[in-house]
Amino acid sequence: MKKFKFRLQKVADIKAKQEKQKSLELANLFLQLEKEKQQLQNLNFELDHVQQEIFRRTLEGCAAKEILEYQRYAEKLGQDIRTQKNKIQSLEEKIEKVQMALLKLNKEKKILERIREKRYLQYLQDLAREEQKMLDEMYQLTQAFKKRL
Repeated sequence: MKKFKFRLQKVADIKAKQEKQKSLELANLFLQLEKEKQQLQNLNFELDHVQQEIFRRTLEGCAAKEILEYQRYAEKLGQDIRTQKNKIQSLEEKIEKVQMALLKLNKEKKILERIREKRYLQYLQDLAREEQKMLDEMYQLTQAFKKRL
């Protein structure tokens, strides 16, 4: 009998390669997300610092021009924070899409593995049947040979 060959092996290999690529993409997205969250945290820290500085300068009776500059900077930081939050939200959505794609690939790969297992078991059963058939034929030949003697 022929050696076992799974006809869908190339498809299974491609799915495994795609799964690996998606896993790497997901890992990179998580690293990027952490970097963007750190940037957001830095911006929030800077905004807090500027607001405290505005409060302190106001109490000290600093010039209105200087306080106005601090307020403009605080407004810019607020805008930067909103932009950063949008970046983070966009990345989280992208991560979700990649996770869904990865989940789909994983399911497809498992289905192919189950099909392979079923076909291999069928192959083993066919092989056992063929062996039994050969043994039966050999037994019949030996019985026929013994009757002739």
